Amino acid sequence: MLDIKLIRKEPEVVQKRLRLKDPKIDLAPLIKADKEWQAITPKLENLRAEKNRLAKEVGFKKAKNEDSSKEIERMSALKTQEAELSKEQASLEETVKTLLSEYPNLPFSGTGMLKDCSKVTSCFLVLKEWIF
Repeated sequence: MLDIKLIRKEPEVVQKRLRLKDPKIDLAPLIKADKEWQAITPKLENLRAEKNRLAKEVGFKKAKNEDSSKEIERMSALKTQEAELSKEQASLEETVKTLLSEYPNLPFSGTGMLKDCSKVTSCFLVLKEWIF
């Protein structure tokens, strides 16, 4: 399985090396899903932090017998948003994992390019030179 960190760091290099195995391979769907996942994750963490801050505030207000209805309303709204974002994040994470599992491993750097694999039932790549 490919390393998502390597794809994030050097997508063009990974794309080029994968195309040595199959010229039709495209990393765009994986990169798009991963970027969406990366965008949602900090939003979700911020919502959780805000919800935790409000929970502490409600606790302090209840200890002082003060009204905390505004904070409780805000917490319930945040809880709904958190559930939606969490569901979306899980879906994107599953998409990324599925796409990662569909791509082949990177070929060895000395491997030549595969010309046409459409008429062959199995293809084998041969090293250009032995490295010993």
